Amino acid sequence: MVRREKTKATALVVSAICIIISAVQYVVLSRQQSAQLLQHVGIMSGCTILARLIYSFFHAGIVHCLVNCWCMLSVVFIYPISLSRLLIAYAVAVTYPFATDTPTVGLSAVCFCLLGQVSWLTCRKLFFHLWIAGFIAFTYLLPFIFLHYGITIAFPDNTLHIYSYVVGLMVGFLFSPAPWQQRQR
Repeated sequence: MVRREKTKATALVVSAICIIISAVQYVVLSRQQSAQLLQHVGIMSGCTILARLIYSFFHAGIVHCLVNCWCMLSVVFIYPISLSRLLIAYAVAVTYPFATDTPTVGLSAVCFCLLGQVSWLTCRKLFFHLWIAGFIAFTYLLPFIFLHYGITIAFPDNTLHIYSYVVGLMVGFLFSPAPWQQRQR
């Protein structure tokens, strides 16, 4: 029980840090200063180790930040996520091997890794995987939908989402109990 409380507290602190950074970034800084900041902290080809370590705490917008924090908190508070699983999700996000020329920021890699881990705990696994695939497809189409209405937004790095989810599936499989260890209902 104490271990779960540490994980929940850690997730709350990470969410608070992300929200504070986003609030400062989008309230205090100008749009141009914010874009320059994201160029320096985003993960991309040739980025520094420091950028890899901190890119998850910065977001492309306040809504992006709130959605990612909500997702992480939901997973941590609903499923039995340990602090080690949370740290593994962060490690997966930091070690993303496919860098692009445009910077990527956000907590979504951690979220997708956690979702991959908990997929082994769900009762309706096919529904869960289809929901995740639908969400990735929706995030891919979102810039085109906004462009139709004359609003330009950045394309999400769905390769990062898929990579994190697949690695999360593998980690979740390693953490899941063997069939003979599961309780009979």
